[in-house]
Amino acid sequence: MSAAANLPEEYRALLVAEIGSAITRVSLIDEVDETYRLLARSETWSTLYAPVTDALVGIIRAVAAIAETTGRELVRDNRLLIPMDHAGNGVAALVVTTSAGGAMPVLVMGLAADGHLQSAQHAARASYTRLLQPFTVSETTTATGDWLNRRLLSMAQSHPEAIMLAVGRDETKGTALQRLIDIVRLIERQQPAPSPIIFAGDAETDAKVKTALDSAIPLTAVDSLRPTPEHARIEPARALLRKIYTEHHLQDVPWSGGLAQLRVTSISSAAEDQGLMIRFLGERYKRNILALDMGASTATAQLMSAGHYSEAIMGSCGTQRGAIDVLQMAGAESIMRWLPWETDAESLENRLLNRRLASPHAPADLDDLLLDHALLRAGLQVAYQALRSERPEAPIDLIIAGGAVARAPRPGLAALTLLDALQLDGSRMTLALDLYLDSLSLLPASGALARVDAEAAACLAEQDALNSGPLATVIVPHGTLTGQVAEVELTPVGGPTLRAVVAAGTLVRLPLPRGQYGTLSIQPSPQVAIGANPPGAEVVTREAAIAGSALGVIIDARPRGSVPPAEFGERQRELLTHLRALDALPPNSSYVAPEAAGAPTAPTATMPTTVPAKPTSAPQDVDLLPTGDNALAALRQDLVSTTEPKRGLFRNKQ
Repeated sequence: MSAAANLPEEYRALLVAEIGSAITRVSLIDEVDETYRLLARSETWSTLYAPVTDALVGIIRAVAAIAETTGRELVRDNRLLIPMDHAGNGVAALVVTTSAGGAMPVLVMGLAADGHLQSAQHAARASYTRLLQPFTVSETTTATGDWLNRRLLSMAQSHPEAIMLAVGRDETKGTALQRLIDIVRLIERQQPAPSPIIFAGDAETDAKVKTALDSAIPLTAVDSLRPTPEHARIEPARALLRKIYTEHHLQDVPWSGGLAQLRVTSISSAAEDQGLMIRFLGERYKRNILALDMGASTATAQLMSAGHYSEAIMGSCGTQRGAIDVLQMAGAESIMRWLPWETDAESLENRLLNRRLASPHAPADLDDLLLDHALLRAGLQVAYQALRSERPEAPIDLIIAGGAVARAPRPGLAALTLLDALQLDGSRMTLALDLYLDSLSLLPASGALARVDAEAAACLAEQDALNSGPLATVIVPHGTLTGQVAEVELTPVGGPTLRAVVAAGTLVRLPLPRGQYGTLSIQPSPQVAIGANPPGAEVVTREAAIAGSALGVIIDARPRGSVPPAEFGERQRELLTHLRALDALPPNSSYVAPEAAGAPTAPTATMPTTVPAKPTSAPQDVDLLPTGDNALAALRQDLVSTTEPKRGLFRNKQ
């Protein structure tokens, strides 16, 4: 039972701290009118590096700001007041989630470059990991002795903190398996401490491997990652990697000393905590949810679709310390293509190297901000493509973005970054999808809170996490996109009809402020389809089925897979055209004339809505939703017992 649960209900205030490599965010949660709500939130620069190197210092700074705002005594003599006393001072517990633990190197090994090895690579992206170059025994059949020695030395010097062995049922005979075991033993001998091994194979082979390896080497067996060639089952291996990251890697970070002395209730991975909430929300509201997050050092893509959960987490991919890794993974051209100012590959690399060396900082100017969003496009695309390689056909009808995207100073810049990075395929939609921003970064906080109090976590996610987050409703026509693509009408309740003619290659926005509802009508050209409808078929939503948002309705008629022109002048004109279309740049910026930029949409609240996703059969190459997660089970038990939620943000409307 948690510390919070031991107190009377009137004394159950909780602090949740999310420690990022750049920013530390702290939220104060307490009961209001018989439900848990976010009372106050503060953020400050993280204190993880010299000269401080103690995350608790940043947490106390943020809590002190909350105390000043709320008038509560939460800090005394520069120490947090834990537990809460009966005078109402302090809090019952501090829960910590972090994305700043650094990337854990993982080595994937197998007998051949087959489906088992591919599934092992998918499993290895289950936490903030750095996937080392995979190794297969088949590589050694034609290799020289010098090559093999260099390869073994490289793997040993990479100091993997976990090794995953993926072996199929039909690959266990002959000398190849013994050769793989011998190579693993050589690598283990070079490590300062034994690296945990995850063996994915059948029980008979597991016994052989255990017998052949040194008994001091920790080995855990899971079922084969490919029970059949057509099916993958990777969640057990993923769960083990998450456990290794949390229980071993995360406990050794240099900045956790103050937290250890404080006896924090829970320290967990932000990616794992956010994944928990995405699974919960997708299951509860029957939505196909894609969650994206990219910060200073990490990037995540998490998908709960058709009852199955998948994820791709890049442990060293970000906008600041992880910027050079984005360059290495995506290439200079994948970043420069999104910049409306001219540069070259060498200058870009130098600029990104400076980001790795410098302390975390906010964008210095508009150029720096646009570089951030170029990195976001490239980095999120890497994570999304890794996810799609596992789930290529999974439907999506709700996208939730956090991290640097959610902190964009203008809603249009956030939306354009997401649309450019994802290159959404309209043929996979029934009609539209919703874009949301987790601007307060409360989804990982909710997941961390679920480990202490499931009811508080569910309330925080439903009531506060996305309550101010509706960004846009997006329509993506598909088919032969040339000339005129569609005629669109949006009729707000009680307001005049807005009309637009959508041309190929353009973005069109029809404003519908938060708090308003409207009816959408689309007449596509004969060779163009909207969602699952046939080409040329008119689409009309139910009356008032479209809810207002920060941007309203966006029609993205750009060809899928297209990139800005290589020639700088043409590229700049195209980029600025799209930025203007979504009001993504501030007025009077150096890139746009004052009359071309409109005022930002007023940030008022609304109840979101969308068209339901097209029913689909579950993909075969995925895992069923895991049922062994205690935190997820607690969320289900507390709030998913009814067939229709009492309240919520994500119900579909037709």
